[in-house]
Amino acid sequence: MAKDMDFLYQITENLKKVEAPVAVKGGLLLQMILQENHSDIERGTIDIDASWLKESPDIMEMREVLKQAVQLSFPDYDVTIRRPYGEYQSAGFEIRNEAGKRITHLDIDVDKPTKTKQYTVGETTITGISVEEMLSDKISAITSPQIMRRTKDLLDVYAITKSVPYD
Repeated sequence: MAKDMDFLYQITENLKKVEAPVAVKGGLLLQMILQENHSDIERGTIDIDASWLKESPDIMEMREVLKQAVQLSFPDYDVTIRRPYGEYQSAGFEIRNEAGKRITHLDIDVDKPTKTKQYTVGETTITGISVEEMLSDKISAITSPQIMRRTKDLLDVYAITKSVPYD
């Protein structure tokens, strides 16, 4: 898992380097927050979740920014559109290697204003949403009718409230 997480962190660091208007959220950010707070809880993930910080972007503009970030470290990789964003639906992208095999995917919410914060663990610095917003999103998810699809959010709420100072 560590190798996969290193790949995801590299991509999110590159997003910051190319000044992509995104704030990371989800399991990747939660793991970084837990590390930053010296928690012994681990939260793995296989993808990148984020919020796009500019209003109503063009899906091709989003793809090009993501591709630029990926190719900083992996010049032979490509970013493809998996699904366009819409009302109540995030934009979906896939990172594919030189053979066309999907390595991971990115889900990016659009038109959801958010406050951001810089997080640093070791040499890695990324832009993410606030802990309070993450906790709010998780509580919202576990109180929805689809709770059985979101059981990981129950564990995430536990991890946040046990390990991280929040307001």
